[in-house]
Amino acid sequence: MDEKQEVKGKRIKLKKYHILIFILFLFLLGGIIVHFRSSTKSKLRLKIDALRAKGYTVLLEELNQSYSIPDNVENAADFILDAVSYYVEPNNSNVQDITGWVKQNKMSDETMKHAAEYLYYNQKSLELLHKAALLEYCRYPINLNIGQQPKLIDIQKMVRLLCVEAVVHAENGNSAASAKSLIHSINIADSLSNVPINICQLGRIVYQKNNISTLQSIINIIDFTDEQLAQLSKAISDKQRLSGVSYGLAGQLCDSISIFEDITVSNDLLGANASFAQRLFYSVYRSFGLIESDGVIYLDIIDKFIEAGKLPLDERLEAAKGIQTEIDNISSIHIQLKGTVPNYTQFLSRELTNISKFRVAQTALAVQRYRLKNGQLPNLLSSLVPEFLESIPSDPFDGNQLRYKKLDSGFVVYSVDEDMIDDGGQEEPKDRNQKVTHWDITFILDK
Repeated sequence: MDEKQEVKGKRIKLKKYHILIFILFLFLLGGIIVHFRSSTKSKLRLKIDALRAKGYTVLLEELNQSYSIPDNVENAADFILDAVSYYVEPNNSNVQDITGWVKQNKMSDETMKHAAEYLYYNQKSLELLHKAALLEYCRYPINLNIGQQPKLIDIQKMVRLLCVEAVVHAENGNSAASAKSLIHSINIADSLSNVPINICQLGRIVYQKNNISTLQSIINIIDFTDEQLAQLSKAISDKQRLSGVSYGLAGQLCDSISIFEDITVSNDLLGANASFAQRLFYSVYRSFGLIESDGVIYLDIIDKFIEAGKLPLDERLEAAKGIQTEIDNISSIHIQLKGTVPNYTQFLSRELTNISKFRVAQTALAVQRYRLKNGQLPNLLSSLVPEFLESIPSDPFDGNQLRYKKLDSGFVVYSVDEDMIDDGGQEEPKDRNQKVTHWDITFILDK
């Protein structure tokens, strides 16, 4: 009996010992977690301070204030938003497609009729847009603290409306009105250039792409005078934003800081429909300090992409790809981070593509001005300097001069595009089913 009690007593002591070890383990684990979280919070604060020291805006309130215009000046955004309020959608879905590449093909009478009706019902919007395009200052009513930003689809509609007007004027033989409409469309798209939000910068890039496509259409429809070509060239040159994505990422930086620092904001990201399991995972993830750890890494990524966007154009993509490799190699413990980092390399690529489109268009306009004056095409782009171009623009992708080639009728100016392969001015196919695997960024005048 005594022996059994002795064994039982030993077991009780052993259990107490195990419990004590477990409690000590929990204290130790808790201490490690507290230390890690405290350490990551400190690192996050140091990273934010370092970004501020580099001249970045780190608070949304400050960013709101920086996006401003002088007092007592007319605000182009007021006219643009009024134009949106009067806007009438086209009654034919094909109308807005006429701003694409049409070369010398005339619009059908039916399409022309629908386009004319579209412009007729939008005369008030067009009047307001033409006023807005002449104003120097523009500030959309945004509040970054609550995520309020311009409704991009509305800006896109206004840009397309002006582009349709430019094409219709060209079809009617009115080169002066056509040039004016397109220049004003370029200005309206550029009204987003000072909005410190990355999605707005990407929207601007898309809308300017539509403008260049429209220019390529109308210059193949109608002959512009030298003065009109010079005006178009100046509009393109003035609106060539070389670091728009970096500017937009600066806004993304502030937004990210507010999320990683504010538990309320970061919890709201889950949304009202988040499941119990999602909320539990997120709570555990945060309690271990991994949110703050993600924040340090994420802010470092944005910082690197912003700096990559300030490099010489032909160095940006390679730098961005290097950063993307770092992202791919982030430890799998940062599961939340790896699933939320956007592809900023793609953003920079789109910006380079847009700059390329601007440059080939500006150079093509200079070629056409040379032809008007001399009665023939130049043999080399160097013939355009200095009368029509200050210098031959470089290709944003490889740093070499833009390419130029005479065609059987007309000419092509082109950039080698992201693959950096010279495809001889091969135009990007409109139908992706065509058997063309490589192409360049082209501006073709086919007459």
